[in-house]
Amino acid sequence: MVGGGVATSNSGSRSSYSALVNASFSLLGLLGFALFVVGGVDFLLNFYPLRFGNPEWEFGTITGALNAIPSSLVGLVLLLVSAVIHESAIRMRALAVVLLAWAAFLLAMGVIYGLTLPLAARGFADPGVGLGLKRAIFRSALQLAVYPAVMIWLAVRGFRQASTISV
Repeated sequence: MVGGGVATSNSGSRSSYSALVNASFSLLGLLGFALFVVGGVDFLLNFYPLRFGNPEWEFGTITGALNAIPSSLVGLVLLLVSAVIHESAIRMRALAVVLLAWAAFLLAMGVIYGLTLPLAARGFADPGVGLGLKRAIFRSALQLAVYPAVMIWLAVRGFRQASTISV
């Protein structure tokens, strides 16, 4: 018996169990793709219309865009899990590259965000705005530190796992 009461005492049961597991992880991969696309579109829509050079726009856009990352990151993780279960080294490597590229983009956003902080600090004088602004800055700084680190870690794990699969 395997957890959940599924019998695996004969080869027919094992193959049907294996088929069920593969189908389940295919569905997880599909869900991951949907979350990645929807979250990615949400992330990108924060940048429309482009107004780089406008510090207020940059500050607000980066703060909003960071809030759209969790759903697409969960989607990428589900896609990576699906690729690992299906032993698809090509997909694992492709997802690892996407994760590294996204981490690099977030690090660049962090630099831009840091450059806009002096402008945002002017809002600290207004008591009605100051607390909310401090919270937004803290949350964004935390996200800009954690998300790229997690993405880099996942990418490294993806590359390592892909290298264990014999082609």
